[in-house]
Amino acid sequence: MLECFKDCPQSYYLKYVLNLDDGEDVKISPSDVGNFVHKILEEFLAEVKSKNIDYPIDETWTKETAERLITDYIKAVSPENAGGRLAYLFSRVTRSLMLYIASLNREFSQSRFKPYDFEMKVGSDALPPLEIPLGDGSVMSLIGIVDRLDSYQDGDKVYIRVADYKTGAKKFNLEEVVGGRNVQLLLYLFSICGCPDCDFRREIAPNGEELVPAGAVYFSARPGEASSGVPVKSEDARSIVEKAISRTGIVLENEDIIRAMEPLGEGKYIPASFKKDGTLSARSSVASREQMDEIRDALCRSIAE
Repeated sequence: MLECFKDCPQSYYLKYVLNLDDGEDVKISPSDVGNFVHKILEEFLAEVKSKNIDYPIDETWTKETAERLITDYIKAVSPENAGGRLAYLFSRVTRSLMLYIASLNREFSQSRFKPYDFEMKVGSDALPPLEIPLGDGSVMSLIGIVDRLDSYQDGDKVYIRVADYKTGAKKFNLEEVVGGRNVQLLLYLFSICGCPDCDFRREIAPNGEELVPAGAVYFSARPGEASSGVPVKSEDARSIVEKAISRTGIVLENEDIIRAMEPLGEGKYIPASFKKDGTLSARSSVASREQMDEIRDALCRSIAE
C-alpha cells in the first residue's frame, strides 16, 4: 500500500480512498473469434444468395455489406461498459475477415459449385439424422450443424460439398477419419447425400436427381496470421493472405467435378490439383465414388463398435 502511494499518489487515492478497481479486462477468446468469423461469413454469403447476386461480387457492395454485418454483430455482443476497447479488438480480426470474404469471392467466381445453405441442421424436420445401428440393437442418430453446403447440378445428379470454417490450424487426415477421429464433417456429407425423402431432398433435387458426395473441405485461417515484415502492394498482400488460408479435406476423384470446383486445377481452392500431363498430383486428396462408399461404411462400423 505504501509502495503504491510512493509510486503514484493518484493511483493510491483512486484505489484505496475511492475504492475503485481497474475493472474486468475486456478480452476476446479464441471461441469468440471463431463465433465472430462463422457468423459474418454465414450472414454475408446468405445475403449474397438471397439477393441472387452473381459472382464476382462488386467490391463496393462487399465492403458496405460486410461492414454493416460486422458493426451489427459487435453492437449485439459488446457489453454496454466495454467502450472502445472491445471494438478495437474486433477491428483487428475484421481486417482478416474482410480478406477471407475476398478469398471466398474469388473462389466462387471461378467455380460452378455455389453456396446452397448455411448453418444447416442435420437432424431436423427438414433433414433427418443419419442413423447408425449399434451392436446392442439400439440406434445412434447423428445430429449437428454444417457451416456451409455447396452444390452443383449436372444432368440427373446433384453434387454435394460440405465446408467447415476453422479459425486455427486444421489438417485433414484420412487415416485418422477411418480410425474414428475427426469424423464429423464426412458423416455430415454422407448423412446429407443418403437422406430419405424429406423437405431438403425435395428442394435440392425436385426431379428425383441423385445426391452425390463431392467433397468435404476445411476452410482454415488464423486471423492476423497473414503478415509481412515490409510494406507490400495490394496484389502482394492478397497473395500473402491466400497462402495463409488453407483448404484441406477430400474431394471426389472425378476430373469433371474437380474442374467444376476449380477449372484450372491448380489446387488453390480445393485439396486437389493436376500436373502438366493431366494426371492428379501426389498431394491431391481424392476418393473415387466406390472409395467414398467404403469410407462411409468404415465410419459407421467404427462408431458401431
